[in-house]
Amino acid sequence: MLTPCKRLLFLALFVIGIALYVGCDQPEDILTPTSQTKLYLNEERLPNNPDSLIYELWAANSTDTVSMGKFGYNHATRKYFDGNMELRADSNEFYIADDVNNYEVLFVSVETVPDNDAASPGPIMLLDFTASPTIKMTFPQVDSIWGSTVRYNMETTSDGNRNPDTDGYGIWFSNYIEESRDLNDTNAILDWEVVTLTMETLYVIDTNIIAIDTNSIVVKDTTLIFGLDTVSQTVVRFDVIERIDTVPPYPKTLLSIDWDVSYGSITYDNFTQDNFAFPDISQYGWKYKGWVVSDIIDTLAVGKMTKPAWILSDGEMENTDGGLLTTGTFDRIDAPDDANPYVKSDRVPPFPGEEFFQNLPAGLDSVNLVPEAGGIGKVFVTVEPINFNTDTTNFPLIAFMGDLPYDRMSVEDVEQQFTLKGWMFSNDPYRGFPLITVTKVRY
Repeated sequence: MLTPCKRLLFLALFVIGIALYVGCDQPEDILTPTSQTKLYLNEERLPNNPDSLIYELWAANSTDTVSMGKFGYNHATRKYFDGNMELRADSNEFYIADDVNNYEVLFVSVETVPDNDAASPGPIMLLDFTASPTIKMTFPQVDSIWGSTVRYNMETTSDGNRNPDTDGYGIWFSNYIEESRDLNDTNAILDWEVVTLTMETLYVIDTNIIAIDTNSIVVKDTTLIFGLDTVSQTVVRFDVIERIDTVPPYPKTLLSIDWDVSYGSITYDNFTQDNFAFPDISQYGWKYKGWVVSDIIDTLAVGKMTKPAWILSDGEMENTDGGLLTTGTFDRIDAPDDANPYVKSDRVPPFPGEEFFQNLPAGLDSVNLVPEAGGIGKVFVTVEPINFNTDTTNFPLIAFMGDLPYDRMSVEDVEQQFTLKGWMFSNDPYRGFPLITVTKVRY
């Protein structure tokens, strides 16, 4: 729920923007004050409200927020319902005992059933200015989301295993490339020599030397952690070692090390992002959430996908009848998400995502999303109201979606960049985010 403080902040932001509309909509009457308004909603692609949630229509300005009533909706029948889920006698007509032009914005919120804070709006799903020439309520910052990019990879790191057989058990919303570079190590040996001297003093400065003769040096192996992978490297960590022979003529041997050299190369995982440009929608009470749906996932152990209110065509919803797992919620695409409950360790990329290795719902075993035959399913990102706390299904606002890779080799590749298509546009009559056009009758 939005607190009163957040609501006032929200309204203040829109009061600033209202100046853009001065002069756009002149009062329809001058001599007779308007004291009542009827509003008629013409919805497009408005999804069914989940059983635990209901919509509510509001008018607001910098000092007041007024509800015009809660309503449910059925996309298949295009019917409106009241708070008891009975057909609304007034259907899509709503009433306010005031001139709606006294308010800066109209918006639709998402409320819980029962509502634990009836006086304050929940997450704001659709909104527009009352002074707009044509009021069209859309999702906040929908144009900014439209300009975003989402890519994902299926490299796994929490198991500490570079074997490509374990790739495909995870989804990370970033680009991936396996890179190699020279390892610069000031303690690595590139060259050495033995110098014979005639001193009778023994200096042992470091004990990492196991054995030494005029032909070889034997040193201990040291494990180096670099990035997200373990790299084994043979190094020596000591200064000059001097010793004296016990056999006449008692020469002194000096071991010299050539420092600051390159010693071989290492391979490591590099996770990056280009300009994903996700806007922050938390101020409106929403989060992003990643999902994967696949026939490989047992539908009895988890949940099923809730489909959007689109006229389904062109096969966009093919391969979406399998089980559903979530990668978790996040506010920013360029930072870690809220939790990673299914990974094997905390050695994971600093981006949203998940690896499905352990502790899965209903005791489900680890899930390889792209087995040898290829993946059958979808990866998608939704926007979710913060008062809808479930991992068994998604809120039906799908912002981005794409296929799982069909080729097993593609998830074992040293470079991965699978792209999701955006579905948040509001100017397509067949698909995308919901839109409500409002007709107002003032009297």
